[in-house]
Amino acid sequence: MPWLPLLLSLVPVLWGAQMVTEMRLAHRLRRVGVEVAGRVVRRRPLRGIDHFHYAPVVRFTTPAGQVVTAESAGHAIGLRFRTGDAVRLRYDPAEPTRFLLAAEWGNGSRYARLGIAGALLAGLWRWG
Repeated sequence: MPWLPLLLSLVPVLWGAQMVTEMRLAHRLRRVGVEVAGRVVRRRPLRGIDHFHYAPVVRFTTPAGQVVTAESAGHAIGLRFRTGDAVRLRYDPAEPTRFLLAAEWGNGSRYARLGIAGALLAGLWRWG
């Protein structure tokens, strides 16, 4: 079973890639993002390993008057939102459907998971 370590290492690699992508987006939004208010219009279920998470779908209006309805790029996993909740968000003016909710900006646990994924990958690499 020489392929098992390789297969098992894909999970933390993919998880880490998602976290790096989100960290890059958060960095970009800190530099050029526009902060606005929005409202959760529905929740899309995301199936987890042992339970469901819900990704909030948010509607907001840009200062230019464009109405945008989209899901947060961070998926707000672990955060609880109900339909109708008012939220603050920061979006990319070049692509308004890419945004993060204010509750996600300082969500350090997501970046801690990146470190855990890296440690798992290093352990599996050494094991293989």
